[in-house]
Amino acid sequence: MEIKELTPKSKEIITRPKTEGIFCDAFSYEISGFPKNGEGKKYFYMVSQVQAGDSSLDYIPNLIATFIKRELEENPSQEQLFEKSLKKTNELIEGLLKKNSGLKLDFGVAFIDKEKMAISKIGKAKMLAYRTKTNDVFDVFENATQGIKSQASNKRFSNIVSGEIKKDDRFFFFIPNSGLNFKQKLINATLAKNVEGTFLENIHKIAVPPLNLSGIYFEIKEELKKVAKEAGIKEVKSEFVEKEQKEVPIVATEVAKISRSDTLKRTTDKFREMIMGSSSNNLDDRKWKLIKPKGISDYLIAIFIGVALVTGLVFLTKGNSKLKEDLASVNEKLKVSESRLLLKQNYEARKFLGEAIAELNALEESEKKEKTRLAAISLMNRIEKVDESIKPAMTTDLAQYLNVNSSDLKSILAGGGRIFVSDLAKIYEVKKNELKLLEEPGSIILSWAKENKIITYGGSVKIFDLKENEIRELKKKFNFEPVEFKNYEDNLYFLGSKNIYKITNALLKPKEEFEWLRPNEIVKISGNFVSFDLDTSVYALTDDKKLAVMFKGEVVKIIDLDFDVRPGAKLINLGGKEFLTVDKKLKLVRIINDAGELKMSYDLSPAETIKDAFFDKESRTLYLLSQTKIWSLKI
Repeated sequence: MEIKELTPKSKEIITRPKTEGIFCDAFSYEISGFPKNGEGKKYFYMVSQVQAGDSSLDYIPNLIATFIKRELEENPSQEQLFEKSLKKTNELIEGLLKKNSGLKLDFGVAFIDKEKMAISKIGKAKMLAYRTKTNDVFDVFENATQGIKSQASNKRFSNIVSGEIKKDDRFFFFIPNSGLNFKQKLINATLAKNVEGTFLENIHKIAVPPLNLSGIYFEIKEELKKVAKEAGIKEVKSEFVEKEQKEVPIVATEVAKISRSDTLKRTTDKFREMIMGSSSNNLDDRKWKLIKPKGISDYLIAIFIGVALVTGLVFLTKGNSKLKEDLASVNEKLKVSESRLLLKQNYEARKFLGEAIAELNALEESEKKEKTRLAAISLMNRIEKVDESIKPAMTTDLAQYLNVNSSDLKSILAGGGRIFVSDLAKIYEVKKNELKLLEEPGSIILSWAKENKIITYGGSVKIFDLKENEIRELKKKFNFEPVEFKNYEDNLYFLGSKNIYKITNALLKPKEEFEWLRPNEIVKISGNFVSFDLDTSVYALTDDKKLAVMFKGEVVKIIDLDFDVRPGAKLINLGGKEFLTVDKKLKLVRIINDAGELKMSYDLSPAETIKDAFFDKESRTLYLLSQTKIWSLKI
């Protein structure tokens, strides 16, 4: 069957003379993700102007537009969809203003769903509307708020105006300024007298001398749409066709107050069509060619180009370079990441940043890629609160030692001014001119004990007395595979994936190991243990982003973390109130408090591939074992 569907046809209008600190942009989207059977398409438009002292803030319009678009796409069936999207957008804007207090924002947003349109604004956005039947041009915002004492917020979307659209309605949505206000009557007349295809040309003339202009012109067309008739579904007349028989003014039918909200989901996948004169929502139709008409001399063309440059009028065309498209996707994810950071949703910020970096790494090398890479690093440093003044220093090049294949080394241990490394079969002490072989227990996990003792686990638990040069076997192989083990006083604690095991008086008169964490407490730990440390309490990282605090075999509290805990991560207790974590894959040291909040981080990337890490608490030095080198970082 066929139904009639109202469809807006839009044209973006952007002029950008070289005005310091003013950024204009306009965005038109067909919103995807909605049900297909007769639901109709939905459209989102935004006009914007940002005034800021910092030129690096020119991304803000793009950020806000993609944010709202993603909110609309991810929640298609949600009631009050537009209102709820703007609530979340307000949080993002508050974060931007908090970080950049001198910002001045002017935004206008519109959402079209079937025959309904809802609009909102921050600052001085204006929407002019023309209806054929009444032959009248009016300001939608002013018309909607007549008799109401209302003032647009300069900091947040505070009101929504909604009304019906009709066939052949015409709209001009834009950010006004003193120059355009002076020509208001001329703009109204142009909108009223518009012959299809001429409004853009006429408004171009009105905007000269060069004015900052962010605008969208759209008109409402009626199209026939084929819809498959399914069994059990009755054919009904289009609702808007019935309504078209009655005259309903396009004025506000609702003024909804927008309040703050929490959490968000958002963005990416944004085309940025900033070209004056596009008349289609089909990307394939937005390809422009420079054509030299017959009879026009090169001299005249040169004059035209010169005038365009002088006035600052910019025509931006859609790029067709794959690199450009790929980098656009990367940059969008970086913008998404930054928005999450501003909303203090650090896990989401890290997620989108990781996706951006993964895409970036797959691209061919270029100047633009390098520029984007530096932007990604800068954002990561902000998310992770990296202290860029402190870097790990290389202390030993293991490749110099001929008696061992340094690339086979897996573990590192340090303390008392001495450093030890091991492969899967042997332990070596790092000396000035050699790697001194200590023992050969096989499959070694190292730990440091008091009184100059090294504890190893391979085929069995052994204690190596450095002072007496003696080895004592403590325990044969366990029924579980330890992830880590550490000592506290004379006791040894072994970390399994689901429990912690203890050997009492291990250094004196060891007893059989037992499950330290009580059975009724194990169920409180949802993930698997990855790393642990201890003092009077035991602290353990889990692979579902948790930090468990335990005492005498009971779970005291579980702290949520906003970063992933990967296999091989390290946890170090810095005194009960602060913890150190090492992410070997990201090459990052994080310092967190006992609430799981990130205090600062250190970049370990100079250390190349990190095989193992060990923290010497006495010297507060982190030792790293890379491919063939040993590095140190003072905390």
